[in-house]
Parts: sequence; C-alpha cells; structure tokens
Amino acid sequence: MTRSIVLLTAMMAGAVVSAVPASPTPPPPAQSATTETAGELRAHEWGTFTTVAGPDGRPIDWLPLGGPTDLPCFVQHYKNDPLAKVRADRVGLPALSYEQARSGLRGTVRMETPVLYFYAPRQTVVNVSVKFPRGIITEWYPLAATTQENVTALTLKGGETARIDWKNVVVDPQAAPAFPSGSTPSHYYAARATDAASLSTGGMNEKFLFYRGIGSFAFPLAVTPVASSVHKRADFKVENLGGPPIPNMILFENQRSKVGFRAYRDVVDSVVVDPASLSGDLESLRRQLETILVERGLFEKEARAMVKTWDDSWFEPGTRVFYVLPASAVDQALPLEIFPKPAQTARVFVGRLEVLSDPTINIVHNAIISNDTATLALYNRFLGPIAERLAVDPRPRFRPDQTVTNMLDAAYKAYIAGFPTCRE
Repeated sequence: MTRSIVLLTAMMAGAVVSAVPASPTPPPPAQSATTETAGELRAHEWGTFTTVAGPDGRPIDWLPLGGPTDLPCFVQHYKNDPLAKVRADRVGLPALSYEQARSGLRGTVRMETPVLYFYAPRQTVVNVSVKFPRGIITEWYPLAATTQENVTALTLKGGETARIDWKNVVVDPQAAPAFPSGSTPSHYYAARATDAASLSTGGMNEKFLFYRGIGSFAFPLAVTPVASSVHKRADFKVENLGGPPIPNMILFENQRSKVGFRAYRDVVDSVVVDPASLSGDLESLRRQLETILVERGLFEKEARAMVKTWDDSWFEPGTRVFYVLPASAVDQALPLEIFPKPAQTARVFVGRLEVLSDPTINIVHNAIISNDTATLALYNRFLGPIAERLAVDPRPRFRPDQTVTNMLDAAYKAYIAGFPTCRE
C-alpha cells in the first residue's frame, strides 16, 4: 500500500469514571451584538479541531489536508502568498509544495476554519497574532504575514511552530464593503452571516479573520468502543485524559442515513455511553449545538453560522464525538494576542473526534468487496485511517487481500488527488 495507508501503532491508556448526562436546556435569552458591545471592543472566535481515534481511542496520524480544499480561490495559502514561503531547511532538503502537503503530509490534527470576529462602536485599528506551537498554518484570509518552520518531512513531529500576524486591521462597524466571492458555492461564506464589524487590511475586506492549519499534538479526550454483539451496537467509553472538565460532549452516529446522538455535560473523568437510538433528527441536533455554543460565549448568529458552516461535514456518515474544548486547552493550542486588548474575548472551539466504529468498518468493508464506489465516497478523507484499521483488525474476514487493498488504496488516492486546490 502507499504511504497514505501505512500501519500505525499506539499505546494503551487507563480510565476512571465520572460525567453528568445532559438534560434538555431551554434556549438562552436572545443576545444582541449591538447592545452587548456598545462602547467596547469585543472579539469572538470559533473553530474546530478534527482528529481520528486510534485503537486506544487517542488521535492517530492521518492525512488532514487530503481531498478537496472546499475554499474559494481568493483564500491565501503557503504557496500563493509571497509573504509566507515554506523554506528549504538548513541541510538543503526541498520544502513541500502546497499540493505535496495536501496529498502526503501526515499529522494528528486538522485545525479547521477558526474565524475571529470583532465588534466595536466606532472605527478601531487592531493588530492580531496567533501562534500554533505544534503545527503549521496552511490557509488564511485576508492578507497576513506567517512565520513557518521548515516543512520538508511527510509527517509532522510536533516540534513545528507557526505564527500568523494581521497588522493594522481596520474594524469598522459602519462600513459595508464588497466582500470577495467565487463563482461556485463554498461553506466558507456561511461565516459572514453575523452582526460583526467589517474588517479591512492589506487592501482586502472580510467579515472575519480566517485561518487553518494542521498539527501534531495530544487532545484531552479519548473514545473507544467497549462492547458489541449481534443484537446490540457498541457502547463507547469517553475519557477525559486528565485536563479540566469537558464542558459539553455529544456522541453522534449516522449509519445508512439514520442518525442518533447522546449529550453529556462536565465530563470529569470518563463515561460509558450507550449507543443512541437511530431515530433522531438533525434539526434537533443543530438546535442543541447552537444552544451549547451560545452558552459558551458566542452570539446566536455566530453559533448559527458555525453550525451552518459545518452542516455538510459534521453530520456525514460515521460515528464521532463533538466536544467543547476547555478555554485553557484552546489558549494552549492557539495562543492569541490582540492589541489593543479587547474588553471581552470569547473563544469557543469544538473538537471533532472521528471514531472508527464497527458499523463503519462493516459498511466500508462490504463496499470494498462489492466495488461500491458510491458508498466508499461517503467516507472520503477517512478512508485512509479506515484502511489502516482493517489491516490490523484481528477478525480474519476484515483482513483485506492484495486485490481489496489495491482497490481501497486507489479509491483513497483518487479522493486525495481528484479535486482542484480551490473553488473558482
């Protein structure tokens, strides 16, 4: 198999038990960005960290940049922006190009679409800096300066450090400039549907500061299936690995277009979650997620924009856990500096941990042996980790022979390479 489907190993971890099931929560009172921010500069940020659980429930290496970029072509990245070049390292190894990184650079974390909004009663100029101590910045908008470590290897080792700076950003609540757009749809645009002030820097206008990246570091949650049988889907053990309490956690399953989810609050140690009945509906889940995001500090329109942005990704087929990262974990992963300092800053990040459950393995295995390419396409960027899991599954029927391995490998490579780098 290619490098994208190599065998990975991981160390096992122990566990203890504690958590509070989430009870239905009434919607919070409506918030007004105008009245909440009168007379003060405020900054609100949301984003997602996507990881894939290995056999011990902890994040494994995968290809976070593989597949379609889903971003408009005006978005900057480390190939087309002259202010941010990926340099060759000191011993003369060639730096990876953007396309090489997308198809071959392995890490544990996809930092997806953090967007930073500003609210102010009058025009204000700010300088913004975000550090990514164990990763690299791969895309951003508007114009920014990035400082990257040398990226020459196909696997991030966790020692990389990146920084992105936006200088002299004009925050103007009265301005209504034209924002850039492409000719094809992209969920990038959903993040604009807020009351945030317009921003301008480097001759570019936008509603927010946007950036993405990949990294290699640990997260505070592990998820493992703990029991299954012919008559019952697996329970899942969700562990807090020693950090602060996880404020909110939702186990979500989408199996053959039937969905279910269970929500918990304040995961202190760990909790065993029964599989939810696959009779739920996505609209209820969207409302619950929006409520959680507002409780954690976002305005209602921001929460709605975040859920809308990821509507076609968060709820795709498979099993995953969504969880709100503690504020200290966000600040450690992405130290943020804004000058002048806002009177209030809210940073709400959702972890998405993809769980390679038995139903998912069964569906993909059956699709492989029946050459069902349409079903395989549903699992797109996670086909690589699924193939690696199949290769080490102790059950003989899941061990793919060379023909099946080649088929899956080809499907994954086609997914990685078969899309443009941006949407016109």
